[in-house]
Amino acid sequence: MTTFVIPDFFSRVKSLGVQAHFPALRKILSKATVSPAQYADRYALINSLLCGNNRNAQGVGASMQLAESGKPIDSWVCCASPAIVMPNRDHLDLVQASDFDLSKAEATHFCNELNDFFQADGLRFVFYRPDQWYCYAESGFSVSPVAPSLIQGQDIAAHIPLAHTGHAWRKIFNDIQLLLHHSVTNQKRTLGKKPEINSLWLWGGGELKPGVARQSSFSLMSNDLYSRGLALSVGMEASGLSNKDLTASHIVIADAQSDDWLDWDARFFLPALQNLKRGDIKSMTFHLDLTQTFTLEKHELMRFWRKEKPVMGFAGKPENAF
Repeated sequence: MTTFVIPDFFSRVKSLGVQAHFPALRKILSKATVSPAQYADRYALINSLLCGNNRNAQGVGASMQLAESGKPIDSWVCCASPAIVMPNRDHLDLVQASDFDLSKAEATHFCNELNDFFQADGLRFVFYRPDQWYCYAESGFSVSPVAPSLIQGQDIAAHIPLAHTGHAWRKIFNDIQLLLHHSVTNQKRTLGKKPEINSLWLWGGGELKPGVARQSSFSLMSNDLYSRGLALSVGMEASGLSNKDLTASHIVIADAQSDDWLDWDARFFLPALQNLKRGDIKSMTFHLDLTQTFTLEKHELMRFWRKEKPVMGFAGKPENAF
């Protein structure tokens, strides 16, 4: 079985209106068997495929850090994503979570300022790329489970830790905002006509847990940091996205925010469909959101009575699961 996991696919197509770019996928979905599925988030979906047990899920930030550095760290860690949070009447909106034009020098200065401020609290901030920061803590604390890219433009209240567990998060979050408001680095960015980064979104906290077993003998192809780090943590072979030798032993996990995602129909979906027709693979499975699974076997290609429809016609929970 070849498995494709692109949990933000339908939302991305809807936001850009690019259904016509996926003719091979439209054919696949039109012939496929649809079954309901329900995952709490994309990380639960990916963990279930690679490890098979959501209860043993590795920390999201820890897995991403492993993918970037290649070295596991024996510490609690969370993602600390640069963001802009702004007041909107009686709540706060996360209005921007990317495209900050951050230089390596600026990220270094920001992290130095943060580390000086939070040294007594046992917090340490690092980055591997200017737009991908992490926070290490001597003692872990509750953070948001949601990536900032998924809640951009939304009220943050529903996505922060609950009152009885989120005290540390709120204190650190508020202290970060105060520090960044007075940051010399931000002042220089403002003079240079760059947006001022006024917050860090703390999310995906946890550790790398020992003894988590891989689910299968599949190999992973992915541009997703969490997936690549999780594969490394369980000893699974992992590589970048490629349509070369796309076989039944591959799980392809992709982020539709990639710049080249409109090319995936020709690069991945069409070759996979051709492999299925030839019998080189026996079946394909697609996870394009968190609510349903599409599975296609070779004999199902003969479902001539199934009329093709635009890819967004398959979004959401299916009214009829075939």
